[in-house]
Amino acid sequence: MPSRLPADWTPEFVDIPQPAPPSVQPVPQSSSLTLKTETVPAGAPMTMEKKIDKARFTLGQAKFDLTLAKEQIRRNDSQGAPMLVKEVEAKLPELREIIKQRRALYDRLLAGEDVPEEELEFKSPREREEEQYSG
Repeated sequence: MPSRLPADWTPEFVDIPQPAPPSVQPVPQSSSLTLKTETVPAGAPMTMEKKIDKARFTLGQAKFDLTLAKEQIRRNDSQGAPMLVKEVEAKLPELREIIKQRRALYDRLLAGEDVPEEELEFKSPREREEEQYSG
């Protein structure tokens, strides 16, 4: 097969300069790892940023609970368990109400309103159920 290159073509080589070797500095070795965390004294009030993070997290938990309930309905419906479907469907309005409350709390925090820490506490439906039966 004939070459596609012109007959007078010659390869061009470029000299690439070698990078200077990095100066090696000894790294101080520690026998233990250090983990830096913010330590807040017990009983200290939460900062606004932490309250917003907690409110966002609990809103996500509430949304997840609703998604989980919908998935249970879908699964039970496809497996032919109408009683279980009705049982979970009965919980949907309560879960939607919790999401509304969590969203309102989150919006209040974003608007700069201070919210008591007790309002930020969130209990999943299972935790509320356990509390209801134990009390």
